[in-house]
This record gives sequence, structure tokens and C-alpha cells, in this order.
Amino acid sequence: MESIEELMLKYQRIGTRDRAKWLETIDQKIPPSFKERIKNDDKSVLRELILPDWVTWDLLRSWSLEGTEGELCALCENNSANFVLYKNTVICNKCLTELKTLEIKDAKPMNPQDYT
Repeated sequence: MESIEELMLKYQRIGTRDRAKWLETIDQKIPPSFKERIKNDDKSVLRELILPDWVTWDLLRSWSLEGTEGELCALCENNSANFVLYKNTVICNKCLTELKTLEIKDAKPMNPQDYT
């Protein structure tokens, strides 16, 4: 997803200055409490805010996560400074430990007769 600055430049280049202006003032249009809810992936915000039709959830989510520390986990979608990059996928340490415990619980003892 493109950053807010990239979108503003894109909209200015193609001539939709009203969209670029709206993106410039997005911090004044959306209160901090809603920004926090967007960070927490609460999609009910879309029903409570009056937004232009072209504003998508992905745009709001990327705006709310700008400037935060760390990377976005692919599993829990939380920002984390402690993460592991596995096959170009960011996984936070919390999710990684949960996956490891699931593997251990679900592991079945090997039966030598299965290989004959």
C-alpha cells in the first residue's frame, strides 16, 4: 500500500487536488481516539465516521500505522519491534512462540513401522 505522501503526490499529479487536500488534513478530520481504534483493526469506525467514497480501510490503516515502531505482523496484524522474517513474512515473537507450542502439542510420536 502506498504511503499518504505518495498518494498526495499522485493525486496532485493527476489533478484531483480535493483528494490531496483531504489527505493533507486527515489528522484534523479523524480524532486520535478513532486513529487508535483503526490501529487496533476496529472496522466499526467506518460506520461512525463520515468519509469520502474513495477512502478505503487499507488507506486508513496505513495512515494510522505511519510512524509507529517495528513491523506489522502478518498473523496478528500488531506492530512489533521484535519480529522474525520467515520467507519474506514478518511474524512477531509472540505469534512465533504460539506456533511453536502448537507444533509441540500436535506432534505425534514417530512409529518405526510407518517407514517399512
